[in-house]
Amino acid sequence: MASVLGDSAATGVALPWRLTDRSQQSQAGLATALLGLLRLGGERLTATALEVLLGNGALLERFGLAAVDGPRLTTLLQTAGFRWGLDGQERGGGRQHSLSWAIDRILLGLVLPDQPGLALGDAAPLAVAGSLESQGSGLQLLLSLRRWLLRLRQPRTSGSWGTLLVELLDDLFGEGGERGWERQAILAANDDWVRSAGETSLELGAPVVAAVLEERLSVDSGRFGHRSGALTISALEPMRAIPHKVIVLMGLDAGVFPRQKERPGFDLLERQRRLGDPSPADQDRYVLIEALLSARRHLLISWSNRDERSGEELMPATPVRQLLETLGQRLAGGASALTITHPANPLDRANFLAQPPRPSPSCDRRLLDALRLLEQGDAQMTLPLALREPPPQLRRSRR
Repeated sequence: MASVLGDSAATGVALPWRLTDRSQQSQAGLATALLGLLRLGGERLTATALEVLLGNGALLERFGLAAVDGPRLTTLLQTAGFRWGLDGQERGGGRQHSLSWAIDRILLGLVLPDQPGLALGDAAPLAVAGSLESQGSGLQLLLSLRRWLLRLRQPRTSGSWGTLLVELLDDLFGEGGERGWERQAILAANDDWVRSAGETSLELGAPVVAAVLEERLSVDSGRFGHRSGALTISALEPMRAIPHKVIVLMGLDAGVFPRQKERPGFDLLERQRRLGDPSPADQDRYVLIEALLSARRHLLISWSNRDERSGEELMPATPVRQLLETLGQRLAGGASALTITHPANPLDRANFLAQPPRPSPSCDRRLLDALRLLEQGDAQMTLPLALREPPPQLRRSRR
C-alpha cells in the first residue's frame, strides 16, 4: 500500500492514508512468536521455521539481542550443521544435524580447543569466533527455545496448557516492555479459553492450542480508526454501516469472495447445518449489501478480469455479477455502461487518455514519461543487453 498510495513523486499528490484493522498476528510481536512456537510443538522443526522464529523482535529484545543478531544466529546454526529436527528422537535415530546436536557443537567450540579429531560423542567442536560471554545471550535464547519446544510436544489438558502458557510468556518475553498491551491480550484470551473449557480431561496438542488462541486473538484492534479524514484501508466487515462519500471494494474475484471457510472434520457444524449457524459466505453477501448502502456518492468495485499467465478472461464474484445483471436490466445503457476494462499494459496510451465524464485511468507521471520516451524516434532503436558505453544518440540526449 505504501508503494502505491505513498508515492507522491509519481502522482504529484500527497494522499493521506490509514491502514486499520490489523490483527495482532499481522505484526512480529508476542502473539506471532507464541503461535509459532505452539505450531512447532506439533510439527517437524525445520531450519526455515526456526529462522522465522529467530527474526521475531519481541523474542530478541527479551534476551538483549538486536535485530541483526537473528540472522547471525541462523547463519551460526547453518554453519554448525543444523538442517531439521529438534533431537535424535524426531529424526528417527541419530541426532546429527538436529538442533540439539548443532547447539552442542557450538558449546563445545567455545570451551574446547580447535584440534582435528577432537570430539565428544557424536559432536565435534565448532570453531566459533568470540568467547562464551560474548555468545551468551544468543546461546541462552537457543537453549530456551530447545527446552520449550521439548515441553510443548506433550499433550495436556486445557487447564495445564493455561498454566504452561503463562510460564512460557514469563520466561521468553517477561513483562513485554512496549508490547505489554499484547501480553495482556494474550493472557485475557488464555483465561477466557481455560474458563470456557471448564474441567474437561481431554488432552490437546500444541497446534490445537495455537488454533484456539489464534481465533481468539483475531479480533481486530483498529476498529475505531475509520473516521480519520484520510483514505481508510480496512477489511470489509468492520467498515460496514459507516457512511462514506466514496467506497472502493477491491479484489472481489470469483473464488475469493464470498469466503468459503473450511471447518475441521470434527466440527459439528459440518455434519448438519441448522437455522442460525454462522456462514462466512452469507455474512460476506450481507456485508456487501451494507457497503452498497453506505456509499453516498461513488462506489467502485474492482476484480481481476484476466489470468496473469494465460490471459484467459476471469469473471467477477457471483454477488458482483448478480448486481451487474440487476443494474443492466434497469439502466438504459446496460451493465456495459458501468464496467471499465483497463489495459493490461501500464504503458498503453489508453491509460493516459480521459474518457469524459471519467478522467484518465492512470495518474503516474513516471509511466507517462516512459511512454513519451518510447514514442520518440531515438527510443525505437534496438540496443544490446549490455554496452561498454552509451551509444552516440543517448550521449547527445544527455547533453
